Amino acid sequence: MEAAQTIAWGVLGLFLLLGCIVFIHELGHFIACRMLGIQVLEFAVGMGPTACQWQSKKTATIFKICWLPIGGYVKPLSTSEEVFKNLKPDEQKAVASQCIDKAGSARQWIMYFMGPAFNFLLTFFIFFILAFNPRPEILPLIQPIEDKPLAMAGFEVGDQLMSVAGEPTPTMTRAVQSLIPHIGSEFNVVVLRAESEVMLTVDLRDAVLERETNILDLLGLRASSIEVAPTPPITIAEAVGHGVSETAFFTQLTLSTIGNLFTGSVATDNLGSAITIGDNAGEALQVGWISFAILTAVLSINIGILNLLPIRPLDGGHLLFLSVEILIRRPLPEAIHRYSLYVGFALIACFMLLSVSNDIYYYLIA
Repeated sequence: MEAAQTIAWGVLGLFLLLGCIVFIHELGHFIACRMLGIQVLEFAVGMGPTACQWQSKKTATIFKICWLPIGGYVKPLSTSEEVFKNLKPDEQKAVASQCIDKAGSARQWIMYFMGPAFNFLLTFFIFFILAFNPRPEILPLIQPIEDKPLAMAGFEVGDQLMSVAGEPTPTMTRAVQSLIPHIGSEFNVVVLRAESEVMLTVDLRDAVLERETNILDLLGLRASSIEVAPTPPITIAEAVGHGVSETAFFTQLTLSTIGNLFTGSVATDNLGSAITIGDNAGEALQVGWISFAILTAVLSINIGILNLLPIRPLDGGHLLFLSVEILIRRPLPEAIHRYSLYVGFALIACFMLLSVSNDIYYYLIA
């Protein structure tokens, strides 16, 4: 019964989480098309068989919800579409300006960029709202564990971690989050000890964050006491600043994690598929809406950044090729587009295979 409930929460969380993020991402593409005068044939949230659909009488766009919550798409009109080819010559001439392949590189660039941009906007909006509903957080009062990195750096019981490599750490949660990007490196921290600030050097050059690693055990970090951090009333301007700073922080955290995957400081077994996402989403749902909102914000940033990677068919791949075309003022050869797609699909397939195999091992074997 418990396993069935866990699976049910995971499926529900997966659909809500990815459904929201994918919808916002594709909404960015859709709004850009509408602003730029590009006709949209289909707007789909999810992949695979269609669960339900309806067609706008005003724009003739078909809106779909599909059964597999692992992606989505906006399908703009192009001269290669059958719906365009079936038009009469005079009708084709009339709607040619609404085709994506006739829009020009600059307008296409904006269309592809708006999807990831809306992911960042979603993260900002969530943290802006959460600024008015702060969770109780404890102060980062440290109790180092003997022979672990923090103890070896000189931490003493009761030290309050003030900053990590210049990043303020007002709560224990932020302290741990700020330490993660520096796994595999040596860096300075500032602690408050007996009302005086002391700088320490933490050496994590030999540390490796694996999937089953408890980050607190890896660092040798425990809370020396439970003192709740103050949560004073916040203004709208401060909430905007909070939204911007949190979005910037998790952008930096995501980029650092991607970099650490290549250096080996973060093991590749941390990569997970929809199974891991559903598991985390189900747990967050059970904890409460704030936890689920934070997970949505963080994953939205991850998806936004991943979509900006210069790999076709991702948005970043299109942006790279369009940027080149804008600079050289002519289209790139069709062969380059074709072979870049082959390489891109191969890389994405390898990534998905690794992620799924990690989850199969973690959830079914280990």
